[in-house]
Amino acid sequence: MNRPSVDPAFTFGLSLAISLVLWFPTLRETMSGNIEITDAGIRYFLALAIAWAGVYGVSAMVAMYATASESGRARDPSGPSPRRRRGGRGGDPGRRDQRGLSLRRPVSSCRDQAAGRASRDLRAAFWRRRMRR
Repeated sequence: MNRPSVDPAFTFGLSLAISLVLWFPTLRETMSGNIEITDAGIRYFLALAIAWAGVYGVSAMVAMYATASESGRARDPSGPSPRRRRGGRGGDPGRRDQRGLSLRRPVSSCRDQAAGRASRDLRAAFWRRRMRR
């Protein structure tokens, strides 16, 4: 399964920093001798586990919403709806030959026509240069 996620190194590094902030009061009490070192270690492990779970949960939600917004960006529902063709779906498809293929030339864009002219001009220039030799 391909789930969106955040870099695991970033998640763990951030959880380490947060766990140290959560554990700092215990560190001060351990240094003064009020808390034993084994209790301090257990408290740090718990702080790390809680911080990692929180950071992982938040980063998974952020990654999920980021990919959802990227896929939603392709279609804007508030924009105008596409217009139907004049003939509609049941209209006259145009003249056809004996095999049922359309005799109508496909409509091309201005860019396609310009590209066709450019390639035709390049071919003509190539053959003119070739004929001069």
